[in-house]
Amino acid sequence: MERGHRRPNVLILTANANTLRSFCLSPEEILVSPAVTPTVDRGKVRAIAHPGPVDVTALVASFPEDQKPDLVVVLGAPEVGQYARNLKGLSCRKALFSSDTHHGYRPGFAPLVNMVDYALEEGFDVVLSAYNRHHLPWFYALGVPRVLFAPFFGHASRVHSPFRALEGKVAFIGQTGPHHPSRNLRLDRCARTLGEDFSVYNTLGQVDPEGAAAVLYNSHAVSLNFACNNDLTWRNVEILSAGGVLLTEELPAGQGLSDLLPVGEVALTFTTPEDAAEKARWLLAHEVERQALRLRGHRYYLDHFTPERIGQDLIERIMGKEKEDIAKLPFSGASARAALTLFEALSEWHWRQAEPIIALDPELPAALKGLSGMFNRGRFVELTPDAPVLPWSGLFCRQRNQDALRLRVGDVPTLSVA
Repeated sequence: MERGHRRPNVLILTANANTLRSFCLSPEEILVSPAVTPTVDRGKVRAIAHPGPVDVTALVASFPEDQKPDLVVVLGAPEVGQYARNLKGLSCRKALFSSDTHHGYRPGFAPLVNMVDYALEEGFDVVLSAYNRHHLPWFYALGVPRVLFAPFFGHASRVHSPFRALEGKVAFIGQTGPHHPSRNLRLDRCARTLGEDFSVYNTLGQVDPEGAAAVLYNSHAVSLNFACNNDLTWRNVEILSAGGVLLTEELPAGQGLSDLLPVGEVALTFTTPEDAAEKARWLLAHEVERQALRLRGHRYYLDHFTPERIGQDLIERIMGKEKEDIAKLPFSGASARAALTLFEALSEWHWRQAEPIIALDPELPAALKGLSGMFNRGRFVELTPDAPVLPWSGLFCRQRNQDALRLRVGDVPTLSVA
């Protein structure tokens, strides 16, 4: 891992100031970003302000020998591919932190497809994800040698004592509004059951939304977390660090929740809004059990998810040979590329619907139908002769809160399943 027994030199590049969180991979780091102040400490470069794009090979060539990197890490959102370039010729290990691939899809811009393309073009040795574990199999299927799940790396949560007097009962803290129709529907269903015991706080636009949310988590008996598209939102760890009680949405196997938390010991999960309301009621009625869950959750955060702990563990994993135990997709090569394009388009459509239905023609390849297992809500139905009749208008239909999208053989790429 290192030359001799010294700490490895690490070069970190990020185009996005929001990714400059509280973390450290090595005492011997150089940070490159448009958002930093150039810094030299005791004759060693520690930070370089660069507007981008950065020719990384040329930059590394300018470093003195004792600061040449053992590891180059690129952080940030999909557009980071426009910032750090020309890495393929470097002889050191190269790691890409993939983030924000679960939203931002729009015509001409597919975040996950773009991130996979960037990883392959620049020859990264390993790709990591902090909260989209279910996206890692696509990198592996398309040729990235190693992928690793690194839950919540780089996220500096607000720590509060779990012994504060309570001011509220059940709460959801996060963004609501027209961009979250499914979340809004599920919150409404919780509210119908819980009534005045349930409060929703929208922190969008606040000066310090993370700080405000932490105070609310800490002062409520139970805090809910709803996923969007199977992503492990920051909320899972923010609630624990703030000394709150976490009641979080159950995710499909392989999405990382069970790897992240010992469910039942430090948090409870739910499957539907009604299930969430029932479990919230149980927690409200059982103060001893609720407080024990709160204390175990807070202790688990301190033992596993502080920035210092995550940084220490992660450098060893990146520089080692570990491979993430992920589900292998039944696609490879061009078939994987075509399936990924379809998966990302479906993901975007799926999370914007209140109660989505995806209808599958029976002629579709079985492996393509298997994509349905990557979504945590809605319904996938096969259009057999006895299937319910939906009021189709072309590829779409709408009835009540349900929107349906029909997949037909002629509407999807031809796939040769591996």
